[in-house]
Amino acid sequence: MLGKAKYILNEIRNYSNLIEGHRSAVILDMLWCGLCYKASPSNYYHFDFRHTTHSERKSFVTHGISCKLMKKYNSDAAPDILYNKLSFAAQFQQYYGRACFNSKTVSVDDLNPYAGQRVIYKPLRGGQGRGIHVFHLDHLSLPDMVQQIHKLPDGVVESWVSQHPAMEKFSPSSVNPIRLQTIYSQGNVHCICATLTVGCNGTEFANASAKSLFALIDVNTGIVTTDGCDYDNHLYIKHPESNIFFKGFQIPNWDAVLRVASKSSSDNPAHWICWMGYCCHARWCCTY
Repeated sequence: MLGKAKYILNEIRNYSNLIEGHRSAVILDMLWCGLCYKASPSNYYHFDFRHTTHSERKSFVTHGISCKLMKKYNSDAAPDILYNKLSFAAQFQQYYGRACFNSKTVSVDDLNPYAGQRVIYKPLRGGQGRGIHVFHLDHLSLPDMVQQIHKLPDGVVESWVSQHPAMEKFSPSSVNPIRLQTIYSQGNVHCICATLTVGCNGTEFANASAKSLFALIDVNTGIVTTDGCDYDNHLYIKHPESNIFFKGFQIPNWDAVLRVASKSSSDNPAHWICWMGYCCHARWCCTY
């Protein structure tokens, strides 16, 4: 509890410094929004709660509401699967679409088939792009790379995803994932919302929390319906590097995305939301 309290206080301190206005008033309003709307300091900042009305604030799915939904629809065992990338890869292996290895035991033989390509290391737990490393096998010898990976914290090493050409055009240096959230209830899979995330500024992985751009997708058609934006509240009519317009972009193979999302959710009804956060099969459906 003490650690959690320190974390929250640190978040309040960091985000209140980014918001214009009297700091004491901002902090008090931030605390009020935490109690009334279950909004985290990050929510308060990124949702611009400082300049929203009560009715507008009520319309957001804040961190606290999201946690309640996950607790309601997930089994007690779900967090051990959803927040552990090795367990997740094993549970959803048939949808994963790429090789996945334990970073502590991965060997030269494991990675030899990917010589001349890229592989990506991700910490076992956590998110928001923190701790990720991309290794270029044409820049390092396999033994040297494996040695470097073994020194990193517990994690996974995955083969690089080959994207559909239309997805790659947005940001060729990174894999540009789709995030689709579903709820399984009474034998039916409901697709709640979907987002497209694309890399920017030459990053090798796309993550909204790591300076990437994102936009909403119509779940029925797979067409992007909004301009792009980032976590600093900047809007982008088109990608600043590729010049592709966000609005109207058609995600390829969208019917396949929905089919795989529906099947994987119904096969694993206790795991309704966070597994999609790792973007495995939704991303895989947009690849060849």
